[in-house]
Amino acid sequence: MNRILIILCLLILAPLGAVADDSKKPGSGPNPFSDCGIGAAIFPTVGWAAATSNIFWDVGTTAVTSAVSSPETCNGRKVETARFILETLPALERDIAVGSGEQLAALGEVMDCDPSARADLAAHVRLSYAGVVGREGYGQKSRIERAADLFSSVRDATSALPGSCNVAL
Repeated sequence: MNRILIILCLLILAPLGAVADDSKKPGSGPNPFSDCGIGAAIFPTVGWAAATSNIFWDVGTTAVTSAVSSPETCNGRKVETARFILETLPALERDIAVGSGEQLAALGEVMDCDPSARADLAAHVRLSYAGVVGREGYGQKSRIERAADLFSSVRDATSALPGSCNVAL
């Protein structure tokens, strides 16, 4: 009975979120069930599994809330960039230390950066991340904490080079 009430509320409230911002074309935002919520975090590349997971865990309420209130957090290139950083962290850190390499080049591709700006991006990431790595206690951080720090350094680098990458962090 509770699930039916939640579904009815979602059906009634979902159109209100679409009315809130009429500057976007209808349907241009993320799909709440496959691109947002817990399901998208667990199954980022399998839409049907993400949707099933979202519906199973909380009838999609978290996913719909994310899509309406903060669509920028839903699955997309930003999430793909974060996932790439986490999955390739040790090799990416080595490439950043050296100043070039396969994973650093792939980061530029994932972020859809202009090929002519990738050397500048690498230099900015290297400078920013060197400051983070040089801080006391960095060696005791977990892999996820290091990946978050690197993501912040990449965000700082792309901010310093506006328009160089199509993925805005």
